[in-house]
Amino acid sequence: DADRDRTRDRVGGRRRAERAVAVAGHAGAEQDAHPDRHTDGEVENFLAIQPPGTLAISHWPRVEFASVIARDVRMKSINETTARSLIKEFDALANDSLHVLIPAAADFDLAQDFVVAFASGLRGPDALHLAIARNNGVSEILTLDDGLIFAAKKLNLIAKRGI
Repeated sequence: DADRDRTRDRVGGRRRAERAVAVAGHAGAEQDAHPDRHTDGEVENFLAIQPPGTLAISHWPRVEFASVIARDVRMKSINETTARSLIKEFDALANDSLHVLIPAAADFDLAQDFVVAFASGLRGPDALHLAIARNNGVSEILTLDDGLIFAAKKLNLIAKRGI
């Protein structure tokens, strides 16, 4: 329906970009410094060439995505039926296409350490992404969030756009 198409236009690239994330994702809770740098097609093409089983997210981006969709419902830009469908589609994509990492207590502890590494400029959600990545031995973090890339470098983690 029209609500669903408008939401896909607004968050579709971010929703699809979530697949390109090795743990550290950004489902659109905050704007990237350059949100239009890459088109949906570029993101989809990047994802299409990734070897199966090489991309992962944690459960946290699911919460972030649901939060963005819930905000759209509150702002009346989409209806509840469309919102539930989008969340269900995102969850299915994660379950079917990605390795989903379950955050542990140690991830929250490390996230707190990352937040108090003040030079990183991290807030809690992004710190949790990076902590999950580090604690799960992720070799490289892919994100479209320039701030997350900056913070990862400050913490000696490898992060890049990937596209």
